[in-house]
Amino acid sequence: MHMNEAGAVILFIAFWGGLIYLRYKFPAMFLTSSESVAEQGVHFWLHGHEADIDKILQNEMYYYKTLSPENKRLFVRRVIVFNRSTAFFPQSGLELTPRHVILISATFVQITFGLDKSLLGYLNNIKVFPAHYLDPHTKRQYKGEVDVNGMICLSWEDFEIGLRDSQDGRNVGLHELGHAFAIEIIEKDASYHHLLMKLKPVFLRAKFEINNPYHRHGLLREYGYSNMHEYFAVATELFFEKPEYLANSGSPLYSELCDVFNQDPYKQYQAYEAQGKA
Repeated sequence: MHMNEAGAVILFIAFWGGLIYLRYKFPAMFLTSSESVAEQGVHFWLHGHEADIDKILQNEMYYYKTLSPENKRLFVRRVIVFNRSTAFFPQSGLELTPRHVILISATFVQITFGLDKSLLGYLNNIKVFPAHYLDPHTKRQYKGEVDVNGMICLSWEDFEIGLRDSQDGRNVGLHELGHAFAIEIIEKDASYHHLLMKLKPVFLRAKFEINNPYHRHGLLREYGYSNMHEYFAVATELFFEKPEYLANSGSPLYSELCDVFNQDPYKQYQAYEAQGKA
């Protein structure tokens, strides 16, 4: 090999090696242009930043704190995989950062952590608005929704409010991503269709309680009785934020949700709190 050819090879390796390093070290530099963001969404390179993800989740997510060290490592890996397979679309007035993406991804991982994967197959596009937003079709203000075109929409302001108080039973992230999870169960070709028979008792209970108000246990806020999908979404909020209340209510709903999610947050949180008092 001639010297000039060897030099060219070295320059080629140095260029691509430097590019890979920059992408790893400074992921925000590799966001797509505003035009391609509108079409493809934003992707952050989170691989290699496990310690940063752990720090954010440890500071801001009660559910994560209650996990064992081994499960925390698994949880972080799932956050990275979910982010890699999901497109995020920041809306006007919001500068999307890795923190936004990590916390939204972590909310879906929380919902599906008892299952063998944490991926959205059908609803893998998420619009993030800075605050309440106006739906151009309904002309109404929303905190979040899952629309008919397969897009999840979230108000970041309301998402943060829900995350800040982990025990009030109200969490926009859990609510909207709970909707997405249910749709992924119901859709024949989606990621969690195999759970359909486990979801069925919850939807049958929802239908019965919606149609027979006197047989409700008074567990859900009124909005949860709008329809079966809202019933499930509101119940998901309670399941993860007020599991003791739901578990001790006398309703079979808690055990039915334990079957769907393959989790028991009541026992999980009890064990964590007991360790803190020991």
